[in-house]
Amino acid sequence: MDWFCKHPPFPEVKGIVSMSTGFIGDEKINCHMSQEIGCIGISKIIGNGFYTVKFKRNDRIKSLSVMNPGIQIEDDIVSINSLLIFQRMCIAKESEKEFEKFFTYELAPFPLSLFNDDGMRKCVKSSMYQAFEQHSGDINFGFALSTRIR
Repeated sequence: MDWFCKHPPFPEVKGIVSMSTGFIGDEKINCHMSQEIGCIGISKIIGNGFYTVKFKRNDRIKSLSVMNPGIQIEDDIVSINSLLIFQRMCIAKESEKEFEKFFTYELAPFPLSLFNDDGMRKCVKSSMYQAFEQHSGDINFGFALSTRIR
């Protein structure tokens, strides 16, 4: 117990912190306000055709993945490339058991299946359109969204 008193696992910090990576968010991070931002975004597109909908970059939700994935060595911040780390782990492993041990730690601050080096992977917008069903009438955007996505 003395060790936990000297090394608190949950230190008090003012910003938002990723427990898995240790990234500390700043004022750019707004994922904790995702419901409010989503309701504002949806209210802007009501009454418009799907193909005329445009989203501004400044109006999107920013998670901890927008933070610079780097570490500070002396006075320099060195970027971390998770793909390069993975490739080096594959070469450096001495056994399969050691390789399994490597994967007990998170290697990326975002899901690599959805993102690449340039940002979010591109998709066909029309295929996303098919996931929505047409809704007629009023929609209540209180604290809970009343529409559903299939």
